[in-house]
Amino acid sequence: MMLPASSIPTLSLVYTAVSVGIAILVPIALLIICQIRYGHVLKAAAVGALCFFLGAMVLESLLHSVVFSLFPALAFVPVAYVSYGCLAAGLFEETARLVGLKLLCRKNASFSTGLGYGIGHGGFESAIMVGLSLAANLYVMVLLNNGVDLSALGLTDAQMSALSTAAPASFLWSGAERFVSIVLHIALSILIWMVVTKRLSGGFYWVAVFLHALTNVSAALYQCGVWTNIALTELWALAITLLTVFFVYFLWKKSSVLNN
Repeated sequence: MMLPASSIPTLSLVYTAVSVGIAILVPIALLIICQIRYGHVLKAAAVGALCFFLGAMVLESLLHSVVFSLFPALAFVPVAYVSYGCLAAGLFEETARLVGLKLLCRKNASFSTGLGYGIGHGGFESAIMVGLSLAANLYVMVLLNNGVDLSALGLTDAQMSALSTAAPASFLWSGAERFVSIVLHIALSILIWMVVTKRLSGGFYWVAVFLHALTNVSAALYQCGVWTNIALTELWALAITLLTVFFVYFLWKKSSVLNN
């Protein structure tokens, strides 16, 4: 059965488009602004994107494949699942960040390097892992509203019905989550940049791992069904991100005073 035309509320389409814009266009806008303001961020952003791809999408994914094949019950033990998933994300991404910034800072150790790396790391994740899927969803929603039968694409009645019955505001969550995530990646990149440039001791690498893992706790709890409230999940991520931003800003100001 095909859903009738105009089954997707207009507000759902608008909110999905907003989320697509946040996920894809915000990183691009940040990159342009920072390139104009500071210069020398494009190369750092490219390295950041590459390091995220290799660290999270390749190496971390390989580890997950091995771990979940050896311990299939892990996904059904919330404490183990959350602990493993959050620590793995923190270790792989912050190690990739450390390696990438060490390479970059050999030639340019300026603040713009840390900033550009953060935009590239967080922006690539946002665009590739969220933005493209949201854009695809938006395309499907538009086709549904034009009465196109999408059963040939493998979409079930249940999937199409879910798009039409979801609360319009729910389509904003992905965009909001991506914005918070981009801010977190920039803050953590500045933190690791301060480690690489010796403004902070090497022990702050582990602080970055911990903060990254802590931010992911709510998402992991949501994935395994312990938390079912998406608003609570995103508020947790926002709170830890704000804490991280203020903490990094304090360390940056303190290190600037000591280095002057």
